[in-house]
Amino acid sequence: MKINFSPKTINGKRSVWLSIFFILIGIFLYVSAELLHIITSDILVSIFAIIAVIAQIASLVLGVTAVFKYKDHSILVYSAIMLGIVVLLFIFGDMLGLPDI
Repeated sequence: MKINFSPKTINGKRSVWLSIFFILIGIFLYVSAELLHIITSDILVSIFAIIAVIAQIASLVLGVTAVFKYKDHSILVYSAIMLGIVVLLFIFGDMLGLPDI
């Protein structure tokens, strides 16, 4: 099994791009809402955060599909899958009432 750095399939590439989108939205929200206080609306921050989380869950699904169905073994796809699993664990922890880290 050969492991590449970048994905070769469409699902793998979309998975990586959605993970990059998730990270960029997180950085944007942190800088604009926490550091610079440009965004003061909690509803707007929540909408952006929900969109980012949905994108990361879609990235997880596409990444798992790329690995198991299309045999796309790349480091970036595995990273997208791991980030998606972490996001799902935070969601399940929040639903169970566990405190955030």
